[in-house]
Amino acid sequence: CYIYLDGQPVKDFDGFKDLLFVFNLSMVCVFSVIVSYLLESSNLFIFLSILEEKEMAENILNHDPLTGLLNRTSMQKILSQNDLYKNRDFAIVMCYIDNFKKINDTYGHSAGDAVLKSLSEIFKNTFRNDDYVARWGGEEFLVVIRNAKKFGAISVVNRVKELLNENIVEFEGTRINATMTFGVVTHDGASKFDIEKMIKKADELLYDGKRSGKNIVMSAEFSSVY
Repeated sequence: CYIYLDGQPVKDFDGFKDLLFVFNLSMVCVFSVIVSYLLESSNLFIFLSILEEKEMAENILNHDPLTGLLNRTSMQKILSQNDLYKNRDFAIVMCYIDNFKKINDTYGHSAGDAVLKSLSEIFKNTFRNDDYVARWGGEEFLVVIRNAKKFGAISVVNRVKELLNENIVEFEGTRINATMTFGVVTHDGASKFDIEKMIKKADELLYDGKRSGKNIVMSAEFSSVY
């Protein structure tokens, strides 16, 4: 591009030099674009790496390291989000491994860990992705079954109990069969509910089941009088 002053060029035309200048300027622009693209790609890669590390950290923070299920803290956060089950049928389930202390005392804590991992896999494979399963305590678990009517929720829990009865944990040549007792409180999605009261009632049902011989599903519908 030539600049004219009073109709006169500011410099004499030299085809070779001018073409070389234009070529060099173009190469510099192309090189700048390439470097900018590489820098942008590098920044994107770093951002994705940081995002992946953040997700891994959150996953470690929110899950029990042994079973891979949600931990108690993350489940409490979920339970506080009433919109997840407000105006919907759902159930709260408390589960307890029968005679777990005896398993630890007889075969050792490593055997107990193997039992916890095995039972947790059954939970993961039986409950749906929309449900929430957490290790609530040492051998106690809490489950939120979402979008399920009373008989549907109880049916799922009975299915889990049956799978547990059939499940054999192999540990150092020893075959261990661990059963569980369940307390289930259902809600019809229409009336008011109180999560804390539902958990308390499910826990009471659980202990009723333990006193009744264990390896049983105890259930009730939620009532505000609890």
